[in-house]
Amino acid sequence: MNQVLKKASALAALASAVGTMAACGPVGLTGPQGAALNALNNRTQVNALSRARNGKKWLVAIHMAADNNLYTAGLKDLNEIEAGLNDAGAAANDIEVIVLFDGAKQGDSAVYRMQADPAGLNSTLVSKPIDNPIAKAGSEIDSGDGKVFAAFTDWVTKTFPAQKNSISIWNHGGGAVRRGGEASTFEMFVPTQIGAMNGIQSRFADGSRNFGSDDNGGEMKMADLNPALAAAARNIGGPVDIMGFDTCLMSYLETAYQVKGLAKVLVASEELEPGDGWEYRSYVGGLAQNSGWDAAQLGKHMVDSYIKSYATGVQRGNDITLAATDVNVVTGELTAAINAFGAELTAGLPANKAAIDAARSKTQMFYNRDAADFGHFLQLYAGATRSRGAADVMNAYKKAVIANGFDRMNPNATGAVIYFPTSTMSYKQVYDNPSVLLFAETKGWGNFLKAYTRK
Repeated sequence: MNQVLKKASALAALASAVGTMAACGPVGLTGPQGAALNALNNRTQVNALSRARNGKKWLVAIHMAADNNLYTAGLKDLNEIEAGLNDAGAAANDIEVIVLFDGAKQGDSAVYRMQADPAGLNSTLVSKPIDNPIAKAGSEIDSGDGKVFAAFTDWVTKTFPAQKNSISIWNHGGGAVRRGGEASTFEMFVPTQIGAMNGIQSRFADGSRNFGSDDNGGEMKMADLNPALAAAARNIGGPVDIMGFDTCLMSYLETAYQVKGLAKVLVASEELEPGDGWEYRSYVGGLAQNSGWDAAQLGKHMVDSYIKSYATGVQRGNDITLAATDVNVVTGELTAAINAFGAELTAGLPANKAAIDAARSKTQMFYNRDAADFGHFLQLYAGATRSRGAADVMNAYKKAVIANGFDRMNPNATGAVIYFPTSTMSYKQVYDNPSVLLFAETKGWGNFLKAYTRK
């Protein structure tokens, strides 16, 4: 296993060389979520759903943005997919795996319809590029462009109708809210002067974090998820079953909320991921052999296969977390409980500040220090204060987390983090802007954080 992390490898290179850079569904929704849900009610979308049910049992669509220092890991994962399909034998015909690939070589952008490799796992790719309107032969796409991702999700769900659908982004990841003064993932991989020259700094001044970076292009932000998943939802007649991030740091409750009405299950990591990322041989092979799985069952399998793949080897015990989260529970019962809990905490300030500080200081954290494992915080705070609000949130939170895996280095990882700056950190105003981060519309948690960080 290589030691590259899907976000932090550039930081390691910087430390070693001074001056050099290395690298679903309430009624009345507005915006892309509302447009997607409203469209599902018309006859066109009923017909789309009927067509989808006549397709293969699962479509696995992967946006593999490997035009960066993860290029070799991307090639390895393509071969793992081929090996997994081969392991499944005839059952491989029950699923379709389509990969939009963009690597580090100029003109290598392509869409692959993945095939079983009779030789098993090796370094030879037997799958061939297929005709598509996104990445023509010899072309170079910007895999960090949200419009490219949306074009892919639209085309792939139209072209390969299936009974169930998984869409995932493969790349670097940064989380939900960018800390003040923090570089984008793109800027971590290029000299600052180049980033400024290309307008990268102003381009991501909205303060959201980032994922899907292309060293020769841009990177995506949270709001880019909505048009892409809305396009898929229109085509398949409902929310996608799985939205996955084979990236670092995207298992935020805010991420799950961002895709409300557009995805059923979120699969993502609270912590950094090793460069090798998910283990696609067992993931794809297991799905092919159990293609009757629903979204929750596949999400659990994705978590289990990932955790098991790092049980041995050089990456054993290092930064391994993955969870599957029920988006409907997050956006419904859990959000309502969080709003009530936030109001309780706010009303109790400043008298309860010491108890909040004590619980927050002991809470499991990951690479993003302005976020905290929400389940662990609830456990600590409820235990110390007997807060009814915390207990209610914890009950809903447990329903939301379908599957949670972690290594010995992260024993208190419970599945999802939430933006939670300490009282000594500044509150980022982006958390008030639903056009950047949809969770901002809920207000309860944000109002608490503003009051808490001012006390």
